[in-house]
Amino acid sequence: MNFLPTLLRLCGEFFLTGLFAVGGGLATLPFLYEIGAKTGWFTEADVLDMIAVSESTPGPIGVNMATYTGFIEISPKKTKNFDFNIKLIKPFW
Repeated sequence: MNFLPTLLRLCGEFFLTGLFAVGGGLATLPFLYEIGAKTGWFTEADVLDMIAVSESTPGPIGVNMATYTGFIEISPKKTKNFDFNIKLIKPFW
């Protein structure tokens, strides 16, 4: 499974969200619901988990949500090549 197109699309979607969402981190919620419906990366229930994780960790909420989505999308259970996945994600832990 090639992760590069997924990661590039993930970066592009969240870049556009950050570019057009004016008013703080929670102003991105309508964009996140749209991304979830369009790409299937996460459900509406997952958005609530993203908010909980993002609010409880330091840093901008948009960056935390993008990191959460990327980790879920390239998680070990979705990939057959577990070693490559750990080498890709481990530097971000």
